[in-house]
Amino acid sequence: MIQLTEPGEDWADWGVYFEYGQNMARQGANKFTIGPVIGKDIGRFGNLVNLFVTRQLGPDQTSHGLDFSYAWQTKWRLWEPLSPAIEIYGDTGSLTHSSSFNREELLAGPVAIGVSPLTGIGLPGRFKYELGYLFGVTGGSPRSTLRWRLELEIRL
Repeated sequence: MIQLTEPGEDWADWGVYFEYGQNMARQGANKFTIGPVIGKDIGRFGNLVNLFVTRQLGPDQTSHGLDFSYAWQTKWRLWEPLSPAIEIYGDTGSLTHSSSFNREELLAGPVAIGVSPLTGIGLPGRFKYELGYLFGVTGGSPRSTLRWRLELEIRL
C-alpha cells in the first residue's frame, strides 16, 4: 500500500492498495487488485474503507472482466491493547455480469483489534492482531467466517 497523505493532514487519510497474486499451480489464473483505501478518524472512532477491483490474468481465468469488492471497519479506540470494532466485507462479483444482491457475498460482525509494543523485549516495533467472527448477511455468503490477522512491525 502506498499512503498518499499524512494522517490527519486532509479531511480523510488516502492511500492506494495494489496486489499481484501469482498462481503457483500449473492451472489457474493470476490476479491483480487495485483500489483506494480511505481512513477517517472521528473522535475515538477510526473508520477505514477499501474499494477494490480485481482482474484475473492468464489463459486459465474463471472470471473475465473486473470484480468489485469492498470492506468497511469502524474501530472504537477504547483501550490500545484491545479495541472493539465492526467490520463489513462484500464482493459484488463481476462488474459486467451483475447478479442480484442476495447472490452477492456480504459478511458483517464484531472484531477485536489490538497493538502491543515490542519495547518490553528490546525491539523497536510493535505486534498487531485482529480476531473477528463474521456472519453471512446474504444467501451468497458463508453462514459464518472466522477472520484473524497477525502482523509484526519492526522499525529498522
